Amino acid sequence: MVVTADAVAPSATDAKPGFGVAIKGGRVLAVAPAAELDAVTGPDTVVEHRAGLLLPGFFDSHNHMLMTGMGMLSPGLGSCRNIADVLDVVRTAAERAADGQWIVTSPAWHESSLAEQRMPTAEELDSAAAGHPVFMRRGGHNLVLSATAFRLLSVAETSPAEPGTTVIRRADGSPTGHIVGTAYVGRLAAQLPAVPEARKRQALAHVGDAYARAGITSLVEPGLTPEDIDLLRRLGDEGDLRQRIRMMWRIASSDRDIGPAVSALTTGDGPAPFRGEWTSLFGLKLGADGGVETGYYRDAYAHPDDSEHPHGKPLISADGLRAICEAAVRTDWHVGVHCVGDAAIDTVLDAFEAADRVSSLAARRWTLIHMMYPRGDHWPRARRLRLTVTAQQPLQFALAGGFQHYIGAGRARDIEPLRGYLTEIAMPVGGGSDSPVAPFEPLLGIRSSVTRQTRAAGIVGPEWAIGIGEALRMYTAASAWCAFEEDRAGTIAPGMAADLTCLSANILDTPGALGEAEVTWTMAGGKVTYAS
Repeated sequence: MVVTADAVAPSATDAKPGFGVAIKGGRVLAVAPAAELDAVTGPDTVVEHRAGLLLPGFFDSHNHMLMTGMGMLSPGLGSCRNIADVLDVVRTAAERAADGQWIVTSPAWHESSLAEQRMPTAEELDSAAAGHPVFMRRGGHNLVLSATAFRLLSVAETSPAEPGTTVIRRADGSPTGHIVGTAYVGRLAAQLPAVPEARKRQALAHVGDAYARAGITSLVEPGLTPEDIDLLRRLGDEGDLRQRIRMMWRIASSDRDIGPAVSALTTGDGPAPFRGEWTSLFGLKLGADGGVETGYYRDAYAHPDDSEHPHGKPLISADGLRAICEAAVRTDWHVGVHCVGDAAIDTVLDAFEAADRVSSLAARRWTLIHMMYPRGDHWPRARRLRLTVTAQQPLQFALAGGFQHYIGAGRARDIEPLRGYLTEIAMPVGGGSDSPVAPFEPLLGIRSSVTRQTRAAGIVGPEWAIGIGEALRMYTAASAWCAFEEDRAGTIAPGMAADLTCLSANILDTPGALGEAEVTWTMAGGKVTYAS
C-alpha cells in the first residue's frame, strides 16, 4: 500500500510536499516523493491519497485508557454546569438501576465547571439516589460518596488507617462526603462489585475507537494492577487493540504498600517486564502527591481544603519512596513518579539521587511524571541524573481555574511550564493528556501548548508557550523515546511501524490553521483505524 498526502512530516517537524509512504506487512517500507515510490510498488499496490498533512501517529505519554473507557460507559458529569445537573444525572441513573445497585459515575469532571464551584455533598447525593449508594470519583485522587455509600464502605472506621488520606469535614466535624487520597480512594473502589472482564473489554473497544478518531496510535497506560496488565496483554495477543499500549505497574500507593513492594522487587514476585508488538510492560508507577488541591507544596495553599495540612501532604513518605527506588534500581524496571507540587518534586529528586548512589540512573530514563510546579533548583538536579519529564498540557487547560483558586494566580501562572521543560531538561520531553482527568485529544493539547489558552481561565502563563513543531514532537517522537519505543514509533521511516495520522490542514507551514485542523484519518500497524 502507498499513502500519499499534500505533505508528509516524517519527524513531525518539517513538511515535505508531494511525498508518500510505502507500507508492507504493517511496517514503513519507504518514504519519498510519490513519483519515486514506483520502485518499491507493484501493479496490485493500493494507492490512497489523503488531503492535508500526514504525520506519525500521536503517542500519549500518560493516559489512563481503561479508566477513560470505563468512564465512557458510566453516567457522565462532564457537561454538568451546576449541582442540580449533577443530581439529575444521579437521579436518572437511580431510576435505571436494579435494587441495591451502586451508582458509579465517570471520573472525567471537575467542580470548577459548576456554577457553585464545589462538589455535591453526601446529603445532596442521597436526596437524588433513591437509596442507591453513590460512588462519584473525580480524577484519580478525589472521591465524593453519598451518605449511604459512606456508611456501607465504613469510611469513618477505616480512613484513619490509610496514610495520605483526608476526609473533608465541615466546621462542626461532619463529613461532606469528599475524600482525598489516591491510595484510599483506590482501596474503596476495590470494595465495589467486581467489574466483569467482558465489561472492561467493551470499555477498551469503545475508548480505542475514540482514540483512533483523535489520531492516537500509541500510549503509556500508567498505574495498572497485575490483573489489568494481564487483560491488556491478552487483548494485544488476540489482535483486539487499536493502539499500542505501554504499561506501568502501580506497585505502591502509600506507605502501607512499601514493604510488600520492596519484597516483590527483591524476589521477582508479580508481573515481569516484557515487550510485545501491541503491548509492553516497562515501568513502575508511584505517586508522591495528588493534583489540583492535593499537591504537596513548599508554601502553603491560598485556600486549603485541609486546614491541618496547609502545604498538602505526600502520598508516600520520603523514606518509603527512597526505599522503593533503591530496590527498583537494582532491577530492570523503569520508574516514573507523579509529582505536582514543588515539595513533592523535592522528595522525588531526593529518592532518585539515593537510587543513583546505588546504581547510575544516567541511561535509565527515569521520569518525573507531570512535574507541574518545578522551581529553578530542580533543573540542575534533574539534568545531572539525566531524568526526563512527561508533561500534560491538557491538565493546565482543564484545571487552571482550580489551580488559581487553591494556590493563587501567581503560582498558577507557572504550572506546566512547557518552555522550561524543553529548555532545561536535557532529554526528550513527552507530551500527553492524563485522561480522564483532562481531555485526551492531542490536537487540543497541542493548541493549548502553543497558545496557553485554558478552558475557563483564559490565557495563563503565555511565556511558557512552545511552537507547533515542538508540540508535535512531544506528542510523537519524544513520547516514544520516553516509553523506550523510539525504534518502532514516533517517526515515519523505513522499518518503523506504519502508525500514521492525517490532519485536514498543514499546520506546520500554515500555523494559523491549527485552530480549525481536524484528524481525518488514522492508521495503526498498517490497518486503517479511522477515516472521516
